Amino acid sequence: MTMKKLERFALIAMAALGAAACASVPTYVSLDPSLPRAQLTFHKGYEGTGLFSSAVQNYALGADEYCDSAKHAALFKNVSGTESALRVTPDVRTVVWAFTTYLNSTIGAGGVLGRYDDCRNAVIFTPARNRNYDIRQASTNGDAQCSLVITDAATGAAVRNVEVRASPDCIPRTKAARGSNR
Repeated sequence: MTMKKLERFALIAMAALGAAACASVPTYVSLDPSLPRAQLTFHKGYEGTGLFSSAVQNYALGADEYCDSAKHAALFKNVSGTESALRVTPDVRTVVWAFTTYLNSTIGAGGVLGRYDDCRNAVIFTPARNRNYDIRQASTNGDAQCSLVITDAATGAAVRNVEVRASPDCIPRTKAARGSNR
C-alpha cells in the first residue's frame, strides 16, 4: 500500500469514528449571552499523533448520569481547532464525559494493520455563575492512562467540587425510570 493510500485510510477511519461517536447524541446549544451563565472551555488534550496515527476526542454534557440527558459539547480531530467554549446554566449539577480514541496503523507482512486505543472519563461538578472553566482530558497515544481535569480559568486552580464517576459510561434509563422521571 502506498503512503498516499495509507494516509487516506487513516483519514477515512478517523472520520468514521467521529461520525459514529456523534451520530446519536444531540448537540448542546450554548445559552443566550443575556442569560446568567458559566462558561466551559473544552480543550484538545491529546498528544502523540502523526503520519501513521490519528485521534478523535469528544466531550459531552448532561444533567445526570443517564444517556438520554447527554448532549454533544465538543469534538476535536487532528485537523480541528484546539478549544471550544459553551455557555451553560450556572449552579446546576453537570456531568462531563470525555472520550479520546486513537487509531494506530502499521505496515506489516499482512498489509496495513490498525489498532484502536481509547480513554474515557466522567466527572460531575456544579459550575458557578459568572465563572469560566477550562476542561481538558489529557492523554498520550499509547499510554493507557488519562485524566479529565477541570480548572478555574481565572486562577488555574483545580475545581474542588468535582466528583469522579466510577464508570465513565452513561447509564441507560429503564422504561420504569423514564416513566417516573418525566
